Amino acid sequence: MALQLTDAERQTLRGLQRQHRDGPRYVKVTVLLLLDKGRSVPYIADDLGLDPATVYRYAAAYQTQGLASYLAPETQTGGDLTSAQLGRLCRELDAHLYPDCRSIRDWVTATCSVTYSISGLTDLRHRLGYTCNRTTAVPCEAKAAF
Repeated sequence: MALQLTDAERQTLRGLQRQHRDGPRYVKVTVLLLLDKGRSVPYIADDLGLDPATVYRYAAAYQTQGLASYLAPETQTGGDLTSAQLGRLCRELDAHLYPDCRSIRDWVTATCSVTYSISGLTDLRHRLGYTCNRTTAVPCEAKAAF
């Protein structure tokens, strides 16, 4: 997928890229600049840690909405997490071991004010690359002498 930017658009995007280096807009701007350079979607997705469908969605959104709407803050609608919230969820799942999806759902509801069904959260967890490992009880050995 090729995206052709004008020199003015390219300069504007480079300025935004420097301005939002640690913000949520950085990835969205970088996707457009890399597409403009002729990089392939799989490489962009791999380098930025995105799904290839996200790269296509970003390019289509930019072409249909324009820069202002494309970079507008993401809104939450019915069970959707913003990119920042997804990143926060990934950090939480890396840092803590949850026994089941209900515990994760409670954390998401309390932290992000977004409600998921158990099956929806399971699907989201799988899309993010997290799997469920059931914990099992392991008997411990008692010391013979006291």
